[in-house]
Amino acid sequence: MDQLAINHVMIKYLGQLHKITLITLLVSMAGFLMPSIAMANTEIVFSISPSTCVVNVAGDACNKPLQLNWQTPVVANYCLYGNKKQIKCWQSQQRISETLILKIKDSTVFELMNEQHQVIAHTKVSVNSTTSKRFRRRLRADWSVF
Repeated sequence: MDQLAINHVMIKYLGQLHKITLITLLVSMAGFLMPSIAMANTEIVFSISPSTCVVNVAGDACNKPLQLNWQTPVVANYCLYGNKKQIKCWQSQQRISETLILKIKDSTVFELMNEQHQVIAHTKVSVNSTTSKRFRRRLRADWSVF
């Protein structure tokens, strides 16, 4: 009977050990997941779409509306620059989603800067043409019957 009692206690102990191990495993997994959730709040998001604009002739301005989205972890003053020229600023903001109407002729690098003029994020909008500026369309055929 003594041996039976010891086996019963060991089974109960092992059962508790499994529960403790399972709880420890769940807590440690939550610990791994929590930093990624916290990181999502500290991440900087910056996008402008479309990222490519197609014009008929090289040198023509792109007139498509551009969708701007950005989010930062800190509420502050931010400015949008295009090829080092200031386009627009926001006071005490953390998140913006708006449509910009800009005429851009060449591929442009857009930068989001903070008050200290540090580049927080950047992206490029390319302007491509269906016909090249270097080549001119021939007005008459290469060959002639006469």
